[in-house]
Amino acid sequence: MSAEWYTELEAKLPIVARLRTCLSTFTTIRDTGDEAGLDRFIQTYQDDASEPIAEFASGLKQDIEAVKNCLRYPAISNGPMEGTNNKTKMVRRRGYGRAGLELLNALFALPWYYYDLDPTQQPYPEAA
Repeated sequence: MSAEWYTELEAKLPIVARLRTCLSTFTTIRDTGDEAGLDRFIQTYQDDASEPIAEFASGLKQDIEAVKNCLRYPAISNGPMEGTNNKTKMVRRRGYGRAGLELLNALFALPWYYYDLDPTQQPYPEAA
């Protein structure tokens, strides 16, 4: 999308300009890990005239410790654990209405069995 399109959209809908400013400010804070900037951001936007922006800032304030921990420790993620949980749930759902424990055991064991035979294959190929 071109700069002219954004300019035209912001002229028609003033909220778009405010959202763009708000989100770019927050992105800069997230990328730099600026905790003082986060406090300033919350103070600036928690009483904003736009309800979604005010709710976003208030939500950050409610979970301030978690948000600051994300800024302090950007390399720590629970993504791998969530991925494991997601795969477990997927296998469990595939087993509903089926043969029972034998099938569930096969669904858990087979992807890793074939992975051990051919390490170039992923145990669970990503959905396209």
